[in-house]
This record gives sequence, structure tokens and C-alpha cells, in this order.
Amino acid sequence: AALGALAEAPFCAPLFAPLTPQPSDAASRQRLRYAARRLKALHLLQPCATDLAAPVLVRAALAADPELQAAAGPAHRRWAQHWRSRAPGHPSDAAAMAPVLRAVAHGARGFEAARPFNKIFRTQFWDRALRGDRRFAAAGLGLGGLCLETLAGFFVRAFREPDPRLEALERARALGLAGFLLRGQARFEESLAASQAASAAFMALGETAAAARAETDAAEALLARGEADAACAAAERALAHLEAEPPLSGRRIPALSAVAAASAQRGDSADAERALRGAESLQRRLAEADLSPHPRLYGLAGRRLALMRLEDGDADRAQAAARSVLRVAEEDGAPWMLGLAELTMAQIAAAQAAQTPREAAPEARARFDRAVSLFSSAGRRDALAETHLERGRFLSAMAERRGGAADRAASGRALALARDIAAAAGMAPIAGAAARLLADEARSAEEASRLASAS
Repeated sequence: AALGALAEAPFCAPLFAPLTPQPSDAASRQRLRYAARRLKALHLLQPCATDLAAPVLVRAALAADPELQAAAGPAHRRWAQHWRSRAPGHPSDAAAMAPVLRAVAHGARGFEAARPFNKIFRTQFWDRALRGDRRFAAAGLGLGGLCLETLAGFFVRAFREPDPRLEALERARALGLAGFLLRGQARFEESLAASQAASAAFMALGETAAAARAETDAAEALLARGEADAACAAAERALAHLEAEPPLSGRRIPALSAVAAASAQRGDSADAERALRGAESLQRRLAEADLSPHPRLYGLAGRRLALMRLEDGDADRAQAAARSVLRVAEEDGAPWMLGLAELTMAQIAAAQAAQTPREAAPEARARFDRAVSLFSSAGRRDALAETHLERGRFLSAMAERRGGAADRAASGRALALARDIAAAAGMAPIAGAAARLLADEARSAEEASRLASAS
């Protein structure tokens, strides 16, 4: 696709002229060889001031001609050196981190020996780019897509078979990281396979805490697909892996949150409330003991607790739980966490708009808009689908109460977005809910039109 886009650019037309399709495979190979040599002659296989989709050019052009295969490694190493020279020592924002990830991507493809390959993964990717925390660059800086592209260089088959040159622990980490990043990109089937493989790999190494994290990722992917029973089983396995952990271990909070969500999806509200109360109690005891875990651990559990209290009609306690989520998100500062807090507060304001529309409705609109912006910047399509669904539900209710055509049109757009994103990602519960709401709106519009014609 990148080569095709370049071929349409006027300044590249002479370069790509030999790529015009012809029926003969031999002729096509000859044209590719010619294009590869033109690329080399024009120095597009070396670092230059403008990045003309360099990774694609290097892979596609050099791989087209076996005679030039030997140049691929040096070309990637030159590009890795080029990007390293543009990266600061300790990058802390997305713009500064991008060159680090690009350098890692080229470095992974520039060495055949296992030792430098492992070193690139461990020191440059895991320690420097990710800071030893899989959420840092993806959720904290909104670079999930670029992290995933970089990670692909450490797999023989993308996100299924890690490169055998990696050591066993690094192979397990690569699979676990793939499961987490793929879930953020709403690629749930691939995320599930990678997370399950990571869990097995970590258990073989005796890394039970890491295996529990992978099982929790698998549970969240299953929840998004609407497979509540399988999600509950995965979350229970995660808790079983953590039995040897100290009583005050924050690692249990994500697993308890997944158990609660799976129980709620199955209609077992008692089990769901029990699990969320356990997560809340654990978080409180950790805070009292000054052993508070990473803030993101409680964000999702706190959101689920707030929504459960809202469904029970306890608006005050729902607000208290939502404020806890907001406080944790502000401490963390990651776009995804802030979006999670804004979405929770928006849903509470939307529920209150039925009684106090003048005060609550504007707040709900503003918070939904901020949640969409934050999730978009974080690249979280899964969260975007849920936000569009809840925003569409709120606008539909406002249109019913006030009869506003603008709200109804905006509701239809939001619900259609939720349906399309969720359907493409296999998120059956959200896709189904959005489709049902759209059908209800269509019937309401037909009924209104019929009544208007009759009157």
C-alpha cells in the first residue's frame, strides 16, 4: 500500500514506472529488480532528511532481488543508527519516543546473531522504550499502534510465533505484550490467542504473576466478544495463579474486576458485586498501608463499581466511586485512564439528566466529547465503540424528551459508529446493542412520520 501511494506521487512516477502490471511473472520480477536498483541508486535505502516509508521500501525493494538481500541488514542498521541519533536520552512524550521505537524496529531486522537481537529487545525496547511497563508507551503516550508495529519485528509469524533467537522469558514477554497491545487495537481474536500462549509460556517458566496478567488480558478479550463463561474461567485462573502472592497484592485487582464484569454479563449480580467489593476493599487497604499499586490497576474496577451502583439507583455512591476513578486518572495522566474517568462521569451525568436536564445534560455532552477525544488520541478503538454507544443512548433519550431533530441525528451517527467499530472488532455485545437501538430509532421515526401524515 505504501509503494502504491508513492507510485501516485508525481516526483516518484519515473521511479515506479517499471511496476506497471504485466501478465508474465518473470517480467514482473525483472521490473521489481529494476525498481530495487533504482531505489538503491537514488539513495532511498539510506537515511535521508525525509522518511519515505523507509521500512516498507527496505523490505519490499531489497526482498525483490536475491542479489540485493545481503544489503538488507546493513540498510536496516543504518536506519537504526539514524533514528537513534534523533532520539533524546530519556524520552517522555510521544514525539520524542517515536524515533526510539523506529530505531528498535530497524535494529530488530538488522542483525542475524541472537545476542544483539536479544539485547535490542531487552535494553532498547523493553527497558528504554517501555520502561519495563507495557502500558507506558501504549496507554501513557498513545503509541499503541507504533509499539505493535515495532513488536512485529520480534516475531517469525506476527503475534503467534516469537523469533527463536529470543530467550524464553523474552518470547513469553513478547507474546504477553502482543496480547495487551492487540486488545487496545480491538483485534480481540489475535489478542486472545497471544494472551493464552503467553500464559502457558510464563507458567512453564514459573512466572505465575505474569501468567495471571496474561490470563486477565484473555478474560478482557473474551468479555469484549461476549463470551462471559470463558472470560470468568480465565479470570478465575488468574486469581488461582496469584494464590502465592502476599494478601495485600494489587495484582489481584484486575482479575477481580474481570470476574465482576463476566458475572454481570452472565446476569449474576451478586457475584459481580462481591468481586468488585473485594477489589475496592483491597485498594483501600493498599492505600492505608501506603502500598498503593499502579493507578491503572484500579481504574477499570472502579468504573465498573460506579456503574453497578448507578444501576442500583444509588447515585451518591456511584458519584463517589466515579470521583475515585477520576482522582486515580489524574494521578496517572494517561489519555486512556482520563478517557475512562470522563466516560464514567458522563454516564452518571446522563442518568441524572432525566431529573435535572438543565444542569446534567450539558455536563454529559461535554464529558462524552472529551472521552471520544481522549480515546482517539490513545488509539483505543474498543473504548471508542463503548463511548459512541453510550453517547448515542444519551442523545436518543434527550431527543425523546425534547423532540430535538439535531439530537436524534447525532444519536444515529454515534450509534452507527459504535455498531461499525464493534462489528469490525468482533465486539458482539456492543454491536448488538447499537444495532437494536438504531432499529428502535428507525421505528420511532416511521411512527412519527405516520402520525404527522395522519394529522
